[in-house]
Amino acid sequence: MAPLVPPLGFAMVSPGIYRSGHPNYRNFAFLEGLKLTSIMYLCADNYRPHTFNWAQDRGLKIFHYRIDLSKDPNSPITPHSIYSEALTDILDTRNHPILIHCNKGKNRVGTICAILRRYQAWNLDSIQDEWNKFFG
Repeated sequence: MAPLVPPLGFAMVSPGIYRSGHPNYRNFAFLEGLKLTSIMYLCADNYRPHTFNWAQDRGLKIFHYRIDLSKDPNSPITPHSIYSEALTDILDTRNHPILIHCNKGKNRVGTICAILRRYQAWNLDSIQDEWNKFFG
């Protein structure tokens, strides 16, 4: 039996919603235990083939929102509509259980989780505390 190794920064956000950094081969046995229905990648990069193929082979619904968090002040800002679409897919319980991930599970995932927390009526201090837990 393969060891159960969670992806970098793995945590439950809410029942049926998980977050992490980009999963790799070592994490697949752990993720299978979650009985995921969907996986969401929040990066401008193309999906890494081994993770994409793993998800596709298991019949997971694959969402890929190309969110760019470039430090270049001249780069285009990701449109609000992208975040809105991602949030809609996250809130749709037909997609649960869902894993939301970016490369390190910090900036992009943290942003969409902060938006989700506002939707859930969390106060800003609590949202900031959660952000710091994963980013700090």
